[in-house]
Amino acid sequence: MSNIYPCDLDGDGDLDVLAACWSNFSWYANNGSGVFGPAQVIEFSSDRPFAIVAGDMDTDGDQDVLVSTIYTDELNLYANNGNGQFGSAYLVAGIGATNPVQSFMADINGDGMRDVVVVFSGDNKVSWFAKAADGTTGPRQVVTTVTGMRSAHAADADGDGDTDLFSIYSSGLGLSLNNGTGTFGPRQTLGNMSALHDIASGDIDGDGDVDLLYGMVDVNGLKIALNNGNGTFVIPAVDNPTASQRFGSMLVDVDADGDLDMVHGDPSEDRYEWYANDGTGGFGPVQTIGTVTASTINAILWKDLNGDGLKDLVAATDDDARIVWFPNLGSGSFGPEQSGITLNGARGVDVADMDGDGDLDIAATSFSGGGVYYALNNGSGVFGTPVLITGASNGPIHLIADDMDGDGDPDLIVTANLGDQVDWYENYFGSAYRLEGTLYHDLNADGAYDANEPGAVWYTVQSTPFTSTPLTGPDGGFEFLVDPGSYSITALTGNPLWQISSVPSTYEVDLTATDPVATGLDLGITAVVDTSVINPSFTSAAGVCSEPVNQWISYANRGTRIEHGRVELDLDPLLTFNSATPAPDLVVGSHLEWNFEDLTYEEVRAITLNVTRPSANFIGDTLNALLSVLRMDAMDNVTDTFTNAWSEVILCSYDPNDKLVTPRGEGNTGIVDIGTPYLDYTIRFQNTGAAPAQDIILRDHLDPSIDPNRMEVLGYSHQPTRIVIEVGQELVVHFDGINLPDSSADLVASQGFITFRTPLRAGLPDATCVENQALIFFDLNEPVITNTVVNTLVDCSLFTAEVSYLGEGQLTASAGTSYQWYLNGVAIPGATEDNYDATTTGQYAVVTTSNYICVAESDPVFVSINGIEEQGTNALRITPNPARDQAVLQSEDVLHPNSWIELLDPQGRVVTSMRGTGSHTMVLDVSKLSTGLYVLRFIDADGVSKAQRLVVE
Repeated sequence: MSNIYPCDLDGDGDLDVLAACWSNFSWYANNGSGVFGPAQVIEFSSDRPFAIVAGDMDTDGDQDVLVSTIYTDELNLYANNGNGQFGSAYLVAGIGATNPVQSFMADINGDGMRDVVVVFSGDNKVSWFAKAADGTTGPRQVVTTVTGMRSAHAADADGDGDTDLFSIYSSGLGLSLNNGTGTFGPRQTLGNMSALHDIASGDIDGDGDVDLLYGMVDVNGLKIALNNGNGTFVIPAVDNPTASQRFGSMLVDVDADGDLDMVHGDPSEDRYEWYANDGTGGFGPVQTIGTVTASTINAILWKDLNGDGLKDLVAATDDDARIVWFPNLGSGSFGPEQSGITLNGARGVDVADMDGDGDLDIAATSFSGGGVYYALNNGSGVFGTPVLITGASNGPIHLIADDMDGDGDPDLIVTANLGDQVDWYENYFGSAYRLEGTLYHDLNADGAYDANEPGAVWYTVQSTPFTSTPLTGPDGGFEFLVDPGSYSITALTGNPLWQISSVPSTYEVDLTATDPVATGLDLGITAVVDTSVINPSFTSAAGVCSEPVNQWISYANRGTRIEHGRVELDLDPLLTFNSATPAPDLVVGSHLEWNFEDLTYEEVRAITLNVTRPSANFIGDTLNALLSVLRMDAMDNVTDTFTNAWSEVILCSYDPNDKLVTPRGEGNTGIVDIGTPYLDYTIRFQNTGAAPAQDIILRDHLDPSIDPNRMEVLGYSHQPTRIVIEVGQELVVHFDGINLPDSSADLVASQGFITFRTPLRAGLPDATCVENQALIFFDLNEPVITNTVVNTLVDCSLFTAEVSYLGEGQLTASAGTSYQWYLNGVAIPGATEDNYDATTTGQYAVVTTSNYICVAESDPVFVSINGIEEQGTNALRITPNPARDQAVLQSEDVLHPNSWIELLDPQGRVVTSMRGTGSHTMVLDVSKLSTGLYVLRFIDADGVSKAQRLVVE
């Protein structure tokens, strides 16, 4: 994604999102509550759309779209018909233009309509295109040309009421004055300024015109250009060569005296500084606001954090992993540094009243950790512990707080440059708007929720429009935090054995300011069939050799009966059983048994074992275990057996926090059959910190190939307090208040896990890659990022093997990774290359393996070797040979009517066949054959064959 732009494209009063990607540009319709529909492609393009902006180009009251492209060096206009439907592109800029890097709109010719200004770095030109009332544009008009063109800026530099253009290039700053009709004078060089950056503008000297504040990356000092009022500048009017590079420069009124002062960060001096303006553009000496250890200053904000009416300085850096603020005491004095929040890699920072209490809170991103956080202000500038909003943002580099959904509170818009995406997070802080209910088992099928009916656990409940998808909790309860509006609520059990029985089956709810909460949205389910399904799973904690570890047996009732029976486990003899909770009812060597009763609907039971792992002498061996759950009827007869096989290669080192997938598949890409119905994922976690972890949160972006609405929970070490699927198929699992010990205090108890089943979507194509990775948060620490597990879905029925005969005994196989050649059905020793030189007449075939480990066998190809005539030089003779139209076959033996004569092409395919004539000769018609080499094969009545080559010219 190269650029986004918010605007109302469909004229419904809310902000939609316009996005330019490398291959297309699209827009996403906002439904009014901040929920966006699917991408609506305006146009596919292979020309690398880059800059994108919207404006009313044809003065018809709607937002049209301007797009610049890199490869074709064009700027195109797409006219909006008023409801988000776009016509074909109108070319705005393209003739003689290369590499447009910036475009914006300004009234250049003074006709009251905004024209299009474009900067081209390829031919180093600033150009403009006059816009007509219908949105069409005139020819390109060049304002100025200079090597190293980077950007432009529009302002009335000479105070004559029109728009002049500043041009910024690699070696300086230029100004082109407008005569009022779009004709520009020659570019005036304002100064030779290398690597210009951090430009701010405003009336610095109080004379009513536009002055400039600027700095350069590789030249010391912050500089000011004062406007004489006629578009000429004193450069530099202020130059501080004793200071080095400045970042985050601003023009703000620090001392509240009505003029603009300079504020910036100076990483070389480890401090934030300001310069007081005397009102005439004269600046006093540098004044230190506060010190900081920072080689990179990521953000400087000017906001009132303590509510005293004075704006304070808020700053974030990478180096000391903090966001701090300095209270403004008035008259340009600042108090000592105040701690905001501690956050590694803080990049995007903004302040807004997140909780609606009248003060400004802090929101920030952690670029290194991938998290988005907020910290609440108590009203006096003291901030609470940062609260994680999401940990799955890939490289969040920028954050702003703004009201995306028009509900009056600030939401967070996060730009993640490593993930090539922009996300926004709805603010539900203190929301009075809630939807609550219970999914229950309607035991008497009366459609009503009775007091004795149990909750249905870990099923998904869905709202339309989408907000999130919570899974019902341990009591079957669910809750949505939403905005005012209309909602449909229904359950998606994901289990075909159950169906909705309650009336209504879907709730239609309107939330308003006077009626903000809807409760009693209870949904009942009844069994479709009477059957037993128990899903067993076996999980082992990771550990070193010869040390004790925990292993967990889980068995979940996914059927429609309340069950009893027996759990049996056959451990690998290399594991030493120490204990289990609950204790087994029977232990015979490595065989353990537990009886169970009253396993109710969706119930997940766990057995925790403690075993000792093998010694290092067994590194590389494989441990195995077989778990069986035996379901019994009322007479204790075993009616069903459900099994789960476990294996693990013995290692003496381990990753304490990791991700596992079953089936693992073959090879590094985890190859599994295209018909695989689901993937089971296990997230294992261990607290390796120095103190107990009170809360643990798992965040897992499920692959788009997974259907999250049919997810099942198979087992866990600790019962989750909440499971929800958020926007973008992000699975979030909360373990609140579990007080997980640290590994130094209790190694075995410091570990845990959750296992869940994720069905795959129907109709996935061959070679679909399904990836998964999790983030594990221990309290407020940076997330632990697990390994990535990969599966590739392969349809081996699409893989075929073919043999081509090139003549002269040369055979070649179709593409594969390994080969085995066969002669007359018998493997040829050593024939394992993609080609083979045949030396014996016979039927040749090849078995080929693909890079996805699919195996296919080719059809056989008959090859006749020239030495076959050694049976008799006159056994078969063809004259003439080469032949053009006809040839005569002569045979020592009679060509009996029960014999066959065949012609085979170089690929071994039969192109023509005929019966014998009953004589020693036969005329062959070859006039319709393509030129080339053929094999004539004679097969007598006893199946004995002879062959001869024939060349057709």
